[in-house]
Amino acid sequence: MAHVIEIKARIINQFFISFLLGFSIVFGLQHYQKIEFMPEYTPTNISGLKPSFEESIPYNTKISYLSMGTYFGNMYKEKGNGLMIIDLYDNKVFNYEMKSRYYFEATVLDYKYGILISIICFIFILFIDNIKIKLT
Repeated sequence: MAHVIEIKARIINQFFISFLLGFSIVFGLQHYQKIEFMPEYTPTNISGLKPSFEESIPYNTKISYLSMGTYFGNMYKEKGNGLMIIDLYDNKVFNYEMKSRYYFEATVLDYKYGILISIICFIFILFIDNIKIKLT
């Protein structure tokens, strides 16, 4: 007597939908994080003046690296790639297409949470699809 394990195509579709939903949620959460930068700038030291904790940095200063803390506590860093500080405030240069690459890389760093959310969504979809609750 052979045992047959039957997996319906609907369950496989639900698995892929939950996988896509889980990583879409993590990708969406990454949009709430800030992209920060570190300029390639050496502060000027004018002798005879008191030290200051504030110094203005010119907008044409190059960026040494960009960093972004992920929603789940990881840190993504990347070199500045020739960007200047003024480029970060210009939506034509530092547009959503460029930012989405940082969000995607942060999502890859948080893949464990994407898998966890996908499993939770899959179990929830299976529960909703297979269990019928009738109140009388």
